Amino acid sequence: MSAPSAATEMGRLSMSDLKVNCEVAGDEMIVEMDIGFDGKLGPKARWKENDQASFAYPYFVAVTSPDGTVMSKEVFAASVSYGAKENDIRQVETIHQTMPIRSGDDVSRYAIVLGFQLSDEQLAYNRETKKP
Repeated sequence: MSAPSAATEMGRLSMSDLKVNCEVAGDEMIVEMDIGFDGKLGPKARWKENDQASFAYPYFVAVTSPDGTVMSKEVFAASVSYGAKENDIRQVETIHQTMPIRSGDDVSRYAIVLGFQLSDEQLAYNRETKKP
């Protein structure tokens, strides 16, 4: 949408209850993550009262090295489907990533970055609605 607003919102999704397990195997780092997603339908989610709304929300998982270099970034989609009478949903997705480790790097200093892949309009709307 070119001008998102609360009145035109179809739905929203937030991340919660992140569980991460990282381990080193030779010259690779293996990351397994469970990401909790909490969804809520907006006023424009259904055309008809008994519609079963379904949406896909793009999000990314990236790993940065100790110097801030992005070593791996992958975009996923959290697909959520609501029953005719459901307005809220909770689900967990599991992500597996394997990436090479640079020789001599201290993997305990690597960082995992997780977020939604937003359009410029969505980002502007989120920034505007989060103001105190």
